[in-house]
Amino acid sequence: MLDRSSAVVGTIETTEDVRDELSDLERRLISYFRRLSKREQDHLRKLTEVLGAHPEHTEND
Repeated sequence: MLDRSSAVVGTIETTEDVRDELSDLERRLISYFRRLSKREQDHLRKLTEVLGAHPEHTEND
């Protein structure tokens, strides 16, 4: 998925190419994420960082 904090500003053609590579699900997730408040976005980022760092520690284990 796109990480806007590390994205390099490019041309319109580059942006179109990236958009074409995203699946429908990824586009929908990005849309939902952008609708969240800044605080909710920060919480979600922190959650995904923790889950990414420790994927073996899930509640369903």
